[in-house]
Amino acid sequence: MKIILTILLFFAFSYATDETKRMNLINIPFKEASMLEGYSSFMNVDIHTKTINENEQESYFDEDLTSDNIYAVLARITNNSQEKVLVYTMDARLNNDVLALNLQTIIEPYQKNVAAKGALWGTIGNVISFGMRVASGADDKEAAEAQAYMEEIRNEFYKKSLKETLLYPGDTTSGFIFFDKNKISDNNNFSVQMQFMNSLQRYTLESSILK
Repeated sequence: MKIILTILLFFAFSYATDETKRMNLINIPFKEASMLEGYSSFMNVDIHTKTINENEQESYFDEDLTSDNIYAVLARITNNSQEKVLVYTMDARLNNDVLALNLQTIIEPYQKNVAAKGALWGTIGNVISFGMRVASGADDKEAAEAQAYMEEIRNEFYKKSLKETLLYPGDTTSGFIFFDKNKISDNNNFSVQMQFMNSLQRYTLESSILK
């Protein structure tokens, strides 16, 4: 019996730690692409891309995305030209042929994980309290909290993703692009289309992804 209680208390502590982490997700620090080692430049538009490790993924999203077969790339693009530049992130590619994943494709599995964890803790809660609810309406409250957390995660993904952006001279945009981990290679190259607003021609902005 003592062993069982010890295990339950361990899980409860871990869960409490997760709850604390959820309130401390970090934002992407502002840095111009040219401030970072290994950046590339084309027509005075600079780009820097890098992957993030498991600890960084949990700091940004409260989740190890690698376990969900997600390859996360943090991109920064700075317009050092004298013209406005439109960056088309919707067709961002890896190695010229792997398209970026739709955010909903990433968020849905995450939400299922959250729901499964909630169901597990509901069961453990019943064991600890020997089947007795602390107060009426507890189930509704837990469901509302779980839903709020899932919405919070959805907002974090949208807020931190690289968006289609019009960059004025001197502006920088940054965010994550996500790819299928099963389609990556050892040396990956990121590319995105851009267009100067005084021209109809599109150009390809490329960067080697740093580890």
